[in-house]
Amino acid sequence: MDNAPTPLGRPPIKLDTVQGCLDELAAVYRAAKHGRMDVNRATKLGYLLQILIRGHETASLEARIAALELPHEPKP
Repeated sequence: MDNAPTPLGRPPIKLDTVQGCLDELAAVYRAAKHGRMDVNRATKLGYLLQILIRGHETASLEARIAALELPHEPKP
């Protein structure tokens, strides 16, 4: 995933990690809280960031499970 421009005009942050998504989610929250971003827009961006976070978590779990199953695969 490319570094995406932020809705707040800050330098792009990495959305290809959970931490990057959490950082952006916190920035969106602060912007909405202080009136620098419309609450409706913040809600939509927050929802999309949550989807990205869930995707990262799922991919991580999938990779961990695959690594655990590798040694137990039957040999031909």
